[in-house]
Amino acid sequence: YSRQPCTPRSNHTLRGSKLTAVYGSRPALSDVSLELRGLTLVTGPSGAGKSTLARVLAGVLAQDSGEVTLDGRAVRPGDVGLAFQRPEDQLFCDTVLEDIAYGPRMRGVPDALGAARDAAGAIGVGEDLLDRSPFELSGGQMRRVALAGVVAGRPGAYVLDEPTAG
Repeated sequence: YSRQPCTPRSNHTLRGSKLTAVYGSRPALSDVSLELRGLTLVTGPSGAGKSTLARVLAGVLAQDSGEVTLDGRAVRPGDVGLAFQRPEDQLFCDTVLEDIAYGPRMRGVPDALGAARDAAGAIGVGEDLLDRSPFELSGGQMRRVALAGVVAGRPGAYVLDEPTAG
């Protein structure tokens, strides 16, 4: 057994400073600070706030206090790609290709369909699935489609909530 260091492929830094978020009636995050670069795993028991942290870091859930930045700039939705725990919560278009292209379109990627096709190929979503409804797919296929949609948006960082589920 040998341990090899993980070297980041980019120099992007995702930082959360003094994050507090109330989810429902209880605090889900309380004064959390972290600096993420490269591959970082966050573990903890169910209900510890990992999904809330993921949503806050991706800019899709507003924190009650604190700051989230990517390379020193406040994070906006789309800057950090977020793959949800349940892929079916990310799928809503009529076809797989349209679903994968949605994020790039919203981010203003010039060739959104080309970016979608590239991401589909990179993630292992076959051409034969692109014209199908995402709701006709197996759970594993849905997860790949959702991930391809995140990758196609070309964010500066990724947050994967429960990436090994299923």
